[in-house]
Amino acid sequence: MSVEAELGAISGIEGEAKAVSTDGDDSLFTDPEGAAEFLRRSGADALAVSVGTAHGVYTSAPEIKIELIRKIAGLCESPLVLHGATGVPDEAIRQAVAAGIRKINYFSDFLVQAMEFIRGFSEQGNDYLAFRDELMEIWKGEAKKLISLYRGS
Repeated sequence: MSVEAELGAISGIEGEAKAVSTDGDDSLFTDPEGAAEFLRRSGADALAVSVGTAHGVYTSAPEIKIELIRKIAGLCESPLVLHGATGVPDEAIRQAVAAGIRKINYFSDFLVQAMEFIRGFSEQGNDYLAFRDELMEIWKGEAKKLISLYRGS
């Protein structure tokens, strides 16, 4: 079993696409030395770090702490994870990956797309399988674009 831990405070509620702000207390960001110690003691396989993102839909563009990612990556051997990538500017994602992020959690936009699709689809009847298949194709197309963008090709 693989274990992903989260260290620091990442605003918002995972799985909800509610409006969130990343303005706040910098002391809630992941401490690089604390992260290294935590990983040594816990043995977690990956670490989600608090570097300026949030779970949900941003009220304004977040400011990702690229140098903080670089410091954490320099002290930690486990892959670093960025939660809350929906709404983060593309260039900030590229910089975060270059600094040491190895996994990106991108969900809120998929949730918003699903809700919009449900609202439009509900007038067409109750064919869940057709709905599911169409939504999966939409998400696959979006995921392919994101993967291509984030890996730089």
